[in-house]
Amino acid sequence: MIDQFYFCDNLGCCYRDIGDYNQAYVYYKQANALIKKIKKADPLQKKSEFDLINTQRGHSFLVLLSDKNVGEMLHQIGKPSEGEKYYRDLIRKIGNLKEIERRDLFLDVAQSYQNIDRFEEEMKVLTRLIHEKSLPEFHLSRILMRMELFEKSIGPNGNLNSQYLSVIRDAERGFALIKKSLAARNTFQNKYAIKILSRAPIISEPNYHAFFYFTLGTSYFESGDYSNSKKYISTGIDESLQRIDLAAMSYVYLGLIEIFTGNKRKSIDLFKKAFTITFNSDNEEQSKNNLDYLLEQLQQKGSGSIRKLFHGSLTS
Repeated sequence: MIDQFYFCDNLGCCYRDIGDYNQAYVYYKQANALIKKIKKADPLQKKSEFDLINTQRGHSFLVLLSDKNVGEMLHQIGKPSEGEKYYRDLIRKIGNLKEIERRDLFLDVAQSYQNIDRFEEEMKVLTRLIHEKSLPEFHLSRILMRMELFEKSIGPNGNLNSQYLSVIRDAERGFALIKKSLAARNTFQNKYAIKILSRAPIISEPNYHAFFYFTLGTSYFESGDYSNSKKYISTGIDESLQRIDLAAMSYVYLGLIEIFTGNKRKSIDLFKKAFTITFNSDNEEQSKNNLDYLLEQLQQKGSGSIRKLFHGSLTS
């Protein structure tokens, strides 16, 4: 029966990650019922082959972890009062777990509170967690960074600035999706890359804004949709000027789009902008690296006639 629990729990995780919280709740709820039935039938916690990957986690831990998943999904589908019951119950019982289980569950609960914008509760959990003796250095450093962020978000009235923390959280989530999208595009799954980015949050942080629209625009470029490619690359180009390499490549892509859509003369001005940005850098080594990269991209994406046109744009 433990295999059925892992199957339902993993399906719940998959649906949660793609933002389908209603379907995630269905599978998390099934997993929750299964693990409670398993724990009741097997109080000695005999290990099956499916438990070997989790030898340090007993059934009591899995019950509380499952409670956390159900509670979080209830919040996400608009039933916070029902979800809160699960959180209160697991916080009350978490002290009964083994040390390593307690640490792992605290980490999961803290992340869960962050996911549902309960930042004050997240801070309380991290404050308890930081005193755990078995906390690895990696986790400790991440918690301290998070606590430092909390300190920066406290306003003059002593309250947490939840909006500020939400933007930071959404940016982290968005950059993770951008990374997944790039991985998909690098394996020629351009439509899937675009679909991944459709789930990314739109926030007004300039660095994130630039990367999001550049990645979305170039994914459309690789799929042959030059209209949407031009639209999205142009949308993020002002913010991309903070990153010389990103800004230069934005103009290169826009230049290639003009060539592929029959506007060769317009492409010359765009290529000139790319190289003007590159050579205006104060860092000579960075300028050289950017130049090499631009030439490499033109070599890969352009035909011989395009490269000839591009060479002419440099000498004119």
